[in-house]
Amino acid sequence: MEAEVPRTRSITRGVLIAWSIGLAPTLLLLVTWPDDFSTGLTVTKSLALPVLAIEIAVVLFSFAEGFKLTKPPNLILAYLALLGTIAWVGALTAEASDVSILRTSIWMVHIAYALSIANLCVSRIVSAKDIINSTIIGFAIFAVLFLLFVALKHGPGRSWIHDIPAYNNIRWFGYYAAATTGLCVWGWLKRQKLPMLVAILALATSLWTGSRGAPTAVVAAYLVAFVLFPFARKGLSTFLLILLAAIILSLGISIVLPLGESALSRFADGDSGRMEVWKLAIDGIAQRPWFGWGEAQFNNYISPLIFVHPHNSVLQILLAWGLVGGLLVLLLASWVARPMLQAANEDNAPLVFAILTITAFSLIDGTLYHVQSLSIFSLCVGLFAANRFKGTADP
Repeated sequence: MEAEVPRTRSITRGVLIAWSIGLAPTLLLLVTWPDDFSTGLTVTKSLALPVLAIEIAVVLFSFAEGFKLTKPPNLILAYLALLGTIAWVGALTAEASDVSILRTSIWMVHIAYALSIANLCVSRIVSAKDIINSTIIGFAIFAVLFLLFVALKHGPGRSWIHDIPAYNNIRWFGYYAAATTGLCVWGWLKRQKLPMLVAILALATSLWTGSRGAPTAVVAAYLVAFVLFPFARKGLSTFLLILLAAIILSLGISIVLPLGESALSRFADGDSGRMEVWKLAIDGIAQRPWFGWGEAQFNNYISPLIFVHPHNSVLQILLAWGLVGGLLVLLLASWVARPMLQAANEDNAPLVFAILTITAFSLIDGTLYHVQSLSIFSLCVGLFAANRFKGTADP
């Protein structure tokens, strides 16, 4: 009987961690609910401070539990050390070094968070299933509360692009919705109704807020999965029904709670300045091709536009860390991703699809720049990569 006590304690702690992660965005929404447009609230929304706080708490907890992951090959450690050196030297020597240091520190938190999640999985303190379920339900709670906010505050004079809780720009809602759709859109493979319903809700609310990128990324990710993974092909008809149901629901919500120019009318806009932004980013990369400008320097010294990032993750990395840093990121990502893709199956499909969705979205927007979506990306990579780092945990 005594031997069962640690196991029970681990399960309880694992569930608590899972729900802390799943409800972190809702905590952000509640903290920023008041119509207070102070600098402090703006920073809280910009950096998603409650989400970051949960990440840091998970990192500290994992550190206290002990490191159970296998040591990567020395070459991989060397790549990681060199990339870290490039990132920190770039941050410290950047023109706007304060912003660069802050954003580089956040990158380090995300990396530590992914490793901590993997460590807790290997230690059998948390499970991917619990975290996926809590994250899916957490989004449903978030979306309902967001709808409630709009219903209570609806009226003329409010900017539905900026004057909202949780985000400084409503299109960031699409990042969260797309990532959540990735986690739950595979529910039909297991005949699970809740993930399917939340997928419809996520896509519908993203369309309602005018996020063209979310459904585009979801469809692109499915097409990639359709080609790479045979098990994805049997779900095509259900996937199309989910898309149709989401479109119908979004139209209904838009009629009841219209959001003006930020809503469905945004789908008729052009490329939203993407081509100009990408050209500016390429010009910036050409000026400092080898080691880049340091993190978060795009709108300070490269672009006269208001965009804080180049809306493309490849250009974002090359701009910050140059060709050398980009090559190191590619090598490290390949080392992690190759066995992950080989191990893809119906059981870990939610993680596969979420990672693909966020990655696809990052090619046209800032999903690998902003905290909310980058946190989910780190979470999914950590959960999936746990098998890559299995070490000394008990069998």
